[in-house]
Amino acid sequence: RISDWSSDVCSSDLEVIFMYPWAVSLLGFQQSGLGWQVFGLMLAFVLLVEVGHLYAYKKGVFDWNKRG
Repeated sequence: RISDWSSDVCSSDLEVIFMYPWAVSLLGFQQSGLGWQVFGLMLAFVLLVEVGHLYAYKKGVFDWNKRG
């Protein structure tokens, strides 16, 4: 059923909502001298999200053939 896994699929699109404004404003941060600091913060965010994805993968959340 779609309702079983639709929330998991939509949640991975949520990160893009946070990354897009960051990518647009990164040039302004670089010009003000904060470019590497802001880049490091986004890298930490992406790594944290990927740890969550790996955890979900190990728990079998992405196995859509499995009946629950």
